[in-house]
Amino acid sequence: MERHHLLAIVFALGIGSPAWAGEPTIRIDDFEDLDLEAATGLSWMAIGDWLLGGASSGEVAVVRAAPQNGSRGALRLTGHLRKGKGTPFVSVWTGLRPDGLPRNLTGYRALRFRVRGTPGPYMAGLRRTEGKASANLVAPIAVTATWAAVEVPFDQLKQVLPSANPMAFAPTGIRWIGFTTSADTPPDFELDIDDVEIVPEPTPDEPGAWAVTKVKLTDARALDRLSFATVGRDARGDTVNARLPDARELQLAVDPAEGRVWFRFVLYDPPPAAYFGMNVALDVDGDPDNGGAWWGQNKAFHYDRLVTAYLAKGAGYWQGMVGVSDAAQIAEGRFSAVSKDVRVAVDPGRKTLAVGVPRSALGLPPGGRVRLIGTVGSNMTFNDDVPQEGALEVTIPDAGTSSSMSH
Repeated sequence: MERHHLLAIVFALGIGSPAWAGEPTIRIDDFEDLDLEAATGLSWMAIGDWLLGGASSGEVAVVRAAPQNGSRGALRLTGHLRKGKGTPFVSVWTGLRPDGLPRNLTGYRALRFRVRGTPGPYMAGLRRTEGKASANLVAPIAVTATWAAVEVPFDQLKQVLPSANPMAFAPTGIRWIGFTTSADTPPDFELDIDDVEIVPEPTPDEPGAWAVTKVKLTDARALDRLSFATVGRDARGDTVNARLPDARELQLAVDPAEGRVWFRFVLYDPPPAAYFGMNVALDVDGDPDNGGAWWGQNKAFHYDRLVTAYLAKGAGYWQGMVGVSDAAQIAEGRFSAVSKDVRVAVDPGRKTLAVGVPRSALGLPPGGRVRLIGTVGSNMTFNDDVPQEGALEVTIPDAGTSSSMSH
């Protein structure tokens, strides 16, 4: 078996120095003023198929409905999807300039916001104009009843409606930002949105590639209230190095209070006192052949989304790389491009390592059925995959519906 080091990955992936930019974050709206006018100068508007003669309806308002989010107000889109003329849809949009003209977003990389609502799939994105043509470029988001921070990279934005003149994303010609329904959105829904921003590319003061983060561990006893299900088992001794963590089981639980998915590794021996590494690699699009090829023992597996926690003990805290990213971002050395909201729990007595991330950061398909593998090791070596071949087929339920898992 071959040993893999993180530093070697830099050269294997061809990662070079990032191109830095110094643009500020664009705050679209935090709704603290409790009105519909965005910081960019135009108001949020409900737009739907009723404007085209369809049967749906929708309205938008600012509500005092975000105490769990530590916020004074939030935007609420209420929608009723009904079949009629054309495709039913309900959405809310606002302009990026006070005059509604296009804006150049060169130097920016993602939308960021907080969201909760009627559980189900929705979409977020931008409207772009190129010449005489315009198109909505959006990406799917999975919404739960619990507030969650979501980041949508621009490279995930796609045109979903058929068009004779299909348009790809580019940073030029961006006029509007918005949220809209998908084909599988519940017919009657409420969607609460807060702290909408456009995120710049990393700057020298906030590096994005191979960034090191300080982490305070979550008390492992706080996870005792969750119902963990074993989704995979692994034999002892099938590791790269016998001195590094060897996984016995991979377990999974959903925290309904936080909308967080916890992946917990049960080891054959207590984890090292000063270092460890964990990954969960997920194939979320149903295509086992696309995405990034895994670097560990299970080389036939390809992933679309990766959860990472490579940590070493520091002066009263742990430090290293943590985050959630997709395969293309990992190839750029950006381990937290989708989400930095990663929690880690270590229990030497029960021989466990656990990593918890927002369910919304995993890019799950409707129903939450995915293929995945888990890996443990050090903060430098991928030591043991669960499973060594193939993948675990797991359903990760919505936090608001069930805490059970199937595999």
